[in-house]
Amino acid sequence: MFHIIKVRLYSLPIWAWQIMPIIIAAVLTTSAAYGALLGERYLNIANDLPGASTTYQLTLTTTINETLGSIEVQFCSNSPIVTIACTPSSGDVSGVVLQTQSGTSGFSIGSVNANTIILSRIPAVQPAGAMTFTFANAINPSTQGTFYGRLQTFASSNASGSPLDTGGLAMAILNSYTISTTVLPYLLFCAGETIPGFDCGQSNGNLINFGNLSTGATAIAQSQLLVATNAQNGYTIQVSGSSLTSGNFVVPPLSNASAAIPGEDQFGINLVANNLPAVGSNAQGPGIGGPATGYGLSNEFQFKNGSIIAESTGPSDYRKYTVSYIVNISPNQEPGVYSATLTYVGVGNF
Repeated sequence: MFHIIKVRLYSLPIWAWQIMPIIIAAVLTTSAAYGALLGERYLNIANDLPGASTTYQLTLTTTINETLGSIEVQFCSNSPIVTIACTPSSGDVSGVVLQTQSGTSGFSIGSVNANTIILSRIPAVQPAGAMTFTFANAINPSTQGTFYGRLQTFASSNASGSPLDTGGLAMAILNSYTISTTVLPYLLFCAGETIPGFDCGQSNGNLINFGNLSTGATAIAQSQLLVATNAQNGYTIQVSGSSLTSGNFVVPPLSNASAAIPGEDQFGINLVANNLPAVGSNAQGPGIGGPATGYGLSNEFQFKNGSIIAESTGPSDYRKYTVSYIVNISPNQEPGVYSATLTYVGVGNF
């Protein structure tokens, strides 16, 4: 009997035509100069979760050679435009440490508060190009959403006077997402006279016929077993049943691994390739595991009811075993129709 065990996802313009007096007024105002526009700039945030302590990597690009002494970085919740009053973001950069700088040199943190960092150095000529600064210990805004950065460069070393260059940034803080899934335990196991490839759905046959037995030759046959499991402690395959019987007559099973000898009463199995007699095959497939003690020696056979015949010590991909059967009889073996029912059980050791 072969058992198959299988555990297997703007508003529109309004034109008004009316004759009216024409009043022309002009107001002369002055405005502050805010410098040239910075080139490419961006802020990489290592951990973009709300309130996270993280690393900020700031890159800004000047477009002309200029004498540069300080850089102001300001974080606001309302706008990146320097002409609009800044509403401080809910983050905190008062504890940042300048870890690295590239594309420039000599900068250190001159002053800092919760939403502003001023980098300072002795004023020096800065060639046009990108500068990158890495700050550790920055605290993100505590709520998710967009916040902004304002960048200004100065010739002075303390961010005073008119800015040389200005630019804005926009960043986003996100909530975390938890992703989970379950890997179910499984055991695939089947038996058949033949199992093409590694497909239990193609297994076929559950009857072995030795034909007429003879004292001068060993009767042979074979069947196959296929197993796979994700059990952490592997699998075991067990066989139960009896030797060939006819009424009260029995072909004695081999209780210890022994050679097949024509003319002696013997019934046994193994799970390897043999040449005396020529039957069987070694275990196949990408999985792990092998025959158990007493069932893994070429040309030696045994049968013990309830014994483990194959096993692995860990999870296994497909592993196919060929079970070889031998029967010998002596001249004194009583005549009759002999039969046996063997049951193979696969167990995943979870």
